[in-house]
Amino acid sequence: MDAIESIISAVRCRHLNLTKLIWGPPGTGKTKTVSAMLWALACLKCRTLTCAPTNVAVVGVCTRFLKNLKEFNKQIDKTGLPLSLGDVLLLGNKYNMDITEELQEVFLDYRADELTECFSSLSGWRYIIASMISFFEDCGSRYDMLLEDDESHDSVCFLDFLKKQFDVAAKAVKKCMMTLWLHLPGKCFSHENVNNISMLLVWLEKIDALLCDGDLTDESVKRGFDFQSTENSINAEPISSIEKELGGAKSLCLKLLKDLQNSLNLPVSADRNWIQNYCMRNATLIFCTASSSYRLHNATIAPLDVLIVDEAAQVKECELVIPLRLRWLKHVVLVGDDCQLRPLVRSQVCSALPLLCCILTFAGPQCVYQFYDIPMMKMLQH
Repeated sequence: MDAIESIISAVRCRHLNLTKLIWGPPGTGKTKTVSAMLWALACLKCRTLTCAPTNVAVVGVCTRFLKNLKEFNKQIDKTGLPLSLGDVLLLGNKYNMDITEELQEVFLDYRADELTECFSSLSGWRYIIASMISFFEDCGSRYDMLLEDDESHDSVCFLDFLKKQFDVAAKAVKKCMMTLWLHLPGKCFSHENVNNISMLLVWLEKIDALLCDGDLTDESVKRGFDFQSTENSINAEPISSIEKELGGAKSLCLKLLKDLQNSLNLPVSADRNWIQNYCMRNATLIFCTASSSYRLHNATIAPLDVLIVDEAAQVKECELVIPLRLRWLKHVVLVGDDCQLRPLVRSQVCSALPLLCCILTFAGPQCVYQFYDIPMMKMLQH
């Protein structure tokens, strides 16, 4: 707790750039401390880059953080939506990393593939919302056109036609909204957007359940969805409770869809490269190896506040220079144990270079578990 409190205090302090060291042998809780620290930094909207020397180490710290984040979210979630992970991003080569189903939700390549579908100009989020609105407003006329085109006498009844059309449109809306919510940073959604998405998903499920009611007939569905002609409505029977529910749910869904169509400030068309840069630019927590952080140098990203280096005893200084040279980096946290094995260097020429030594060899004295402050200039000038 002392380590986390000290780091949070340093982050809030705007006039100092500090390097922190969390030192301890295996089993002393370093990874757990890093996970708790990342959660606290995320709550402060502090942009943080977490690096490690190997893909296995990066996957390990990211998995531990996601597990703690989801457990905590169960206690505070009030929206009815699943946990949004758009502020968390994992960079790396999918062929060299063990990307589990859980890690797919934050892995950049998978996220870009999912969002590419939502940002397609021909079938993206705006088209899907417009299709759902068109279903609610024009489904009756679509059925009439179907009857005109179908000359056979065994045409599908209106209720079956409505169910099929609704199922297709509603599934597309649910998938698109959930993809946007899960993979886009929280800053993309206003509080009103979040409430509208949550309510829309609930009411679409409500309509789906009502359409499966055994008491519904073609005429009752037409009355509920207000698809009856004026002549038929004059001689119609009194509206039943289920018809009133259908009409109310339809009106509310239409309102929510039109509000989202007008208020979501998202691109209508974007390619995969733009989406990847957008994700890197807006993520709050980024995980990658020290060498893979070169991708952040080529992306136009907002300034990073904190660099956390896990397993720092195994990171070569020449690798650590890559993330350290990111613009506007303010604080560095080194986590590791310099008594563990050093990085393996096979080249005799390279092993003689001073930049291949362990970064923790000069960071502080040996002890069981301690926390240190190290001036950043001392580390950079080493």
